[in-house]
Amino acid sequence: MEWGSGRREVERLAEALAEQFGGVPIDLPAIASAVGIIDVAYCDMASAALLQIGPVWGTWGVLIRQLDARARQRFSLAHEIAHVALGIVGDEWRYRGEAAERGGRTLAERLCDYYAAALLMPRALVNKAATETPDVNELARKFDVSEQSMRIRLEHCGLHSLVTVR
Repeated sequence: MEWGSGRREVERLAEALAEQFGGVPIDLPAIASAVGIIDVAYCDMASAALLQIGPVWGTWGVLIRQLDARARQRFSLAHEIAHVALGIVGDEWRYRGEAAERGGRTLAERLCDYYAAALLMPRALVNKAATETPDVNELARKFDVSEQSMRIRLEHCGLHSLVTVR
């Protein structure tokens, strides 16, 4: 899978899942449960999040750094949901590719980030909200995401010129 086609496909999949659970902000605990994540725990740890195999086949647990801001924790959970929903799990994915060898983000990790953004901020809902509330801070609050995430998503949706940044 390449970045361009992969990005379009993961956005389609993420938005289809988000649509099943409707509304803003997106109900991540319900979505996590639907994809087989049976436990989410918050703890002291160096990385933002960690996906673990659950106690029953086909289930998962997620550890999330407790010191992160709520919006960051939501993005981390959405990113781990992406790993499960897209089947991008295990060491064969984590260490694949030249980018990982250089300490950069692999295609798989970038696709999971994009999925997380599309799940938390579905394009149709962002388009509608941006025309009603053209303020990045208000949009970020409405979707329960960081302002940085909202700015990036607005760029992805081609809406960055419609909104103001304070």
